Amino acid sequence: MNWKQYISMIISIMLSLVIFISLSGNTCFASYEEEAADALNSLGLFSGSEAGYELERTPTRAEALVMLLRLTGQADAALAERCAHPFQDGGWADAYIGYAYQKGLTTGVSPNVFGTNTDTTARQYAAFLLRALGYQDFDYEKALRLLQVNAPVILPEGARFTRGDMASLSLAALAAPMADGSGTLAAHLAGEGLFTWTGYQAARDGASAASPVQTTVLLYMIGGDLEPEWGEATSDIQEIMQADLTENIHVVLQAGGTKKWENDWMTDGGIQRFTFEDGTIVPASPVLEGVQMSEPETLANFLRWGVTQYPAQQYILIFWNHGGGTLYGYGCDDLNGKKWLMLGELNQALSWADVPFKMVGFDTCLMATMSTAYMLSDHADYLLASEELEPAKGWRYTKWVSQLSREPDIEMRQLSELIARDYLDGALEEDWPCATISLIDLRQMEAVVDAWREVSAELTQRLQEGRYADIEQALLDSKMYGLGTAYDQVDLVDFMTRLERVGIGSAKALGQAAANAVAYCGSTPEMDRSNGLAIYVPYTKYAQYPGKVRKSLLGSGYGEEDLLFWDAFYEAVKENRPKKLVWPK
Repeated sequence: MNWKQYISMIISIMLSLVIFISLSGNTCFASYEEEAADALNSLGLFSGSEAGYELERTPTRAEALVMLLRLTGQADAALAERCAHPFQDGGWADAYIGYAYQKGLTTGVSPNVFGTNTDTTARQYAAFLLRALGYQDFDYEKALRLLQVNAPVILPEGARFTRGDMASLSLAALAAPMADGSGTLAAHLAGEGLFTWTGYQAARDGASAASPVQTTVLLYMIGGDLEPEWGEATSDIQEIMQADLTENIHVVLQAGGTKKWENDWMTDGGIQRFTFEDGTIVPASPVLEGVQMSEPETLANFLRWGVTQYPAQQYILIFWNHGGGTLYGYGCDDLNGKKWLMLGELNQALSWADVPFKMVGFDTCLMATMSTAYMLSDHADYLLASEELEPAKGWRYTKWVSQLSREPDIEMRQLSELIARDYLDGALEEDWPCATISLIDLRQMEAVVDAWREVSAELTQRLQEGRYADIEQALLDSKMYGLGTAYDQVDLVDFMTRLERVGIGSAKALGQAAANAVAYCGSTPEMDRSNGLAIYVPYTKYAQYPGKVRKSLLGSGYGEEDLLFWDAFYEAVKENRPKKLVWPK
């Protein structure tokens, strides 16, 4: 081979690589649209023609209208009823147009013209999807932004709206909660028999916006008062920025719920999504308007958006800010009247999102409880949380995020121990002697709650026999949490030990079941009677039980029969009045 032939060959190879890379990029982008179209087609919601899906073509107003009717379960009714309408250009979509016109779902571009073959814009289709989700009164000019905050959508980036965009937006809208909070659009349609729920899950999970990595960490951060007063959210974000991130991991953040951020990346009073790349934090969305971090719809949409945009083989969810155990839940949103997400609301959001998590962590106070763990048992394998209050700095992030990135198949116990060691060392450095952290194997929680039912029944019987004083004293002698601030929760194993001493025979089995569920438990030396899992018992703040707390427990997976003791003990405390707590415990 001579020199000219050699140079010619090199140039040919380089040109081939350029073409291949270019085509590969386009194929990856188009692939998600095609996967979304396939998913919708399998559910009977999207179809093509002899030319295929025609994903690069702009959809017509008639095609967009048909999608609206399919997404609201009304397409068959439209064909059956064949309603009259004033438009002269109905054509193939005549029956759909007449039905939608009579139902007030659409109007024409003029009194006599619907615009059957007129191109649809992204805003027009966003308005259609909002109506499918049950939103009626909204500003049409803001339809795209409203869709982004009310559904886990990825907005089209190009100037021209395509059928591929229509497919991807429609698939995302199926995962969005309905405006009335009655469940997701997909659950609503499955309930009406348009498709099965398992069929929807398979179709949804088969469509991803990118190739999956090993792990995606989803961080839900309500800045609350910890950010403007101490800058703690900013500090933890900086710790993540210092982590060694590889291609094995995505860290995705949604932050809000505070009036002021102590950094230049975030908008004061705003809610926004971010990712972390090369030691920097990168915006992944505009500021989300009209939503609150302490509402279940907001959480659900973030989670479903995150796993679609950043798919992975496993997911870890971290909640950041204040925790109040069973009594209050999680949150304390400074932009929503200090509102908390009660356990029932967290369960609702996680059910809507329908994401199987490897681990859920609470970088908050007081969330390692039986009720939290039982609520999460349908959504995750492990819970990492604290029985006691946390110091303001909470978890440290650099080491464990780096380790997870380097070793993506690390066991959750090993990862949790790394988080725990850093956390407990930090607590002692802050002169915080009362720190706990534990890893709960959520697959053991059914056994725990089965044992609880036996204890609940026996305790209720003892209350009826006049044994209130014995049960009260066992409660007061147990390891109590909240540093005297009365969150009405004690260590479960310690409480069962003391109930055994007053003759509650079923308590031993519950204590053993709880110990079996705790995969790891760490604490500072002063927390010697902390065994990793706390239990709520209405006492000092008993008056809060019959309203929001009881409702939250029922929304967390418990049945009425599981609340027998809590109901009876509440009545007994109300009659006898609680004693003043003596601290420390």
